[in-house]
Amino acid sequence: MFSRSVADYRAVASLRISDFLPSAADMEVVQSIFCNLIMSTLKRFCNKWRISLPKLDFPMPDVRRINHKVQPKVRPFRTFDLDESQIDDLIEVDYRMGDDVGLTEEQIKTKLLLYVGDFFTVVNQRYV
Repeated sequence: MFSRSVADYRAVASLRISDFLPSAADMEVVQSIFCNLIMSTLKRFCNKWRISLPKLDFPMPDVRRINHKVQPKVRPFRTFDLDESQIDDLIEVDYRMGDDVGLTEEQIKTKLLLYVGDFFTVVNQRYV
């Protein structure tokens, strides 16, 4: 939780498109996953039609999984049955999110909690 005075919105100008794109190592993992999935689909198809394939090996990459027992650093929020394109509903979303994390009404009004969400939620947040 931050006070509004510590948010440096000018730092957004230093972001580059490469900050949002997957790295070369990430792309290798994704490519390996697709190779494995395509090959397993092809094997099932060929087995059904009794077509023999040469032995090809496309192993699924061993990616470190998130330990589900460890408290996450990023807390997922539930969805709300409100229309976030309406400012009244968006304000209600803010209050409900504050309630979910245990903020007081004063903290909801004066503090900043950084989070991501769908387009309307993020774009409609207005911090002074």
